Amino acid sequence: MAKILLINPALTPEEIYSDYGVASATLPPLGLCYIAAVLERDLHEIKIIDGVAEKISKQQLTKRVKKYNPEIIGITAMTVGYIRALETANLIKEIDKNIIILLGGPHVSSIPKKTFEEQDCFDIGVIGEGEYTVRELINYLEKKELTNYKAGLEKIKGLVYKNKGKTIQTSRRELIENLDELPLPARHLLPDIKLYNLLLMNQEPNYASIVPSRGCPFQCIYCDQNVFGHKWRSFSPEYVIKEVEELVSKYGVKTVQIQDDLFTLKRERVVKFCQLLIEKNIKITWNLSSRVNLIDEKMAKILLINPALTPEEIYSDYGVASATLPP
Repeated sequence: MAKILLINPALTPEEIYSDYGVASATLPPLGLCYIAAVLERDLHEIKIIDGVAEKISKQQLTKRVKKYNPEIIGITAMTVGYIRALETANLIKEIDKNIIILLGGPHVSSIPKKTFEEQDCFDIGVIGEGEYTVRELINYLEKKELTNYKAGLEKIKGLVYKNKGKTIQTSRRELIENLDELPLPARHLLPDIKLYNLLLMNQEPNYASIVPSRGCPFQCIYCDQNVFGHKWRSFSPEYVIKEVEELVSKYGVKTVQIQDDLFTLKRERVVKFCQLLIEKNIKITWNLSSRVNLIDEKMAKILLINPALTPEEIYSDYGVASATLPP
């Protein structure tokens, strides 16, 4: 089985949020946790380093990479963190040039060929949803002679890489239709849960985030959908409740941020989620964002089962993308 390290590169609040760093959040890298869970299910050996939460230095990262000695390292990056991802990859190549480095996340998913044409430290890029692409890639690399592993990569969907000076992008991988196939994210590989917070929720203790759906059918010009796409797909309410139950029982979570793009798209799903919270007597406060056109009086009444919300807060916590003012 392969020995794999997944890294969320270190970024300061100021680098992420600019002048608003003082009001920042430290969110768990759930994308890495889902990928790790899929790989653990295949019996691979996995570790995660969350450089943001751990505020890890280059010296500390070097020490941990040398100690773990992985064969493959995966790095995630949004555009705001791409320079740090580059620095991390270059550092790893200095430690051991034979480590295969993968790059995933929104940046490479948005501009895959351009990203790989401009650098030489990443070996392979993973485009879009990473769980099944990374699993197939790892299984391929295990069976391949690593001195010539790029010769067969064109058969794996969802990749970008360089081979003999040419940048190659394979066909797009299909979106995961049944999200319930995925195991619960491997949060046990993250550092202490107390390192994560959302200041907008007044530094509530034992905070966690969940992503109950993926994708969004709307076309807001400022929103990147290159990872999850425009087709809305959701975990079942039962899956989400199972995840929340684990957060409460295993990690003592009291506050949950629903972090997906469009939790309120399907009213019956929200109703079922709330019913299950009541039936199972799950005592949490939770927060979500929504499009303004998806919140009406009926939806507001559904959401009011959350004791932390008042009607005023429900109607103030939505996004307005555009508006037409009367003459």
